Amino acid sequence: MDFLLSGEGPSDLGSEEIDGSLKKGPMTYVVDTLCAQNNKPVPNYVGWLSHAKLSKLAAKITRGAAERPDKRGGAAIYDQARALAMQAKEKGENCGAVFFCDCDRNARERSQAKWDTLYKAMKMGFTDETMGHLGIPMIPNPRSEAWFLAYYQKNEPGQQAYNHSERFEEMSGNDSSPKSVKKRLASLLGCAENEIYDRITEEAIHAIDWNRVNMKSFNQFKMDLFVVLENSLHP
Repeated sequence: MDFLLSGEGPSDLGSEEIDGSLKKGPMTYVVDTLCAQNNKPVPNYVGWLSHAKLSKLAAKITRGAAERPDKRGGAAIYDQARALAMQAKEKGENCGAVFFCDCDRNARERSQAKWDTLYKAMKMGFTDETMGHLGIPMIPNPRSEAWFLAYYQKNEPGQQAYNHSERFEEMSGNDSSPKSVKKRLASLLGCAENEIYDRITEEAIHAIDWNRVNMKSFNQFKMDLFVVLENSLHP
C-alpha cells in the first residue's frame, strides 16, 4: 500500500530527498518494523511533506461547510490534515497518509487533554476530505522519545524493557524542562540530546519488540495503522 507522510523533520518520519523521494527517519522505521512483526505488508512511501508546506497548501483551501475547530481545538492541525489528505488523493485513490505530530504537552497540562484535541482535529481533517478511512494520526504523547523510553528504560538500574511504559506519557514534552522525555532518553543512552538518533539506528529500531510497548498514544496509532492496512487488503 502507498503512504504519503508528513512530519516535523529528520528525527521523526524523515525528510525529502532532492528527487522528492523520502529519506526515512526513525518513526518510519517504527512503522516498517511494526508491520513486519505483525505480518502486515510494509508500506511503499510515495513522498514526504513538511508541516510548513502543508500550512501553505492549507491556506489555499476554501473552508466550505465543514465545522472547523477553533485555535484551541486544533485548527492548524485540522487544516494541515485536510491538505495532506488532498495531496494523498492526488497520489492515488487508495493512497494512505501518516501525519506525525508530537503532542509537546508540558508537565502542567493534563496528560490526555491536549493529545485528545490534536487527535480529534487530525481525524476530522481527514474525514472532511473524505479519506478518514485512510488517514493515520501518529501523535506520541508527549513526544516520540517517550515511545523509545519504553524499551531503553532497560539501561536504568532495576528496570526492564517495556516495564510499565505507560508512565512515560505523564512526563513533560518541553525540552527546557529538566525532567523532559528527551533529557531522560539521552541520559539513558549516555549521549547528548542531539545525538539520540545517532544511537537509535535503523537496526536498533528493528530489534525492539513493538508489540510489547503499551502506551495509549502508541496503541491508538498501532490500531489506526492496522485498520488502514486491513482495509487495503479487504476493501
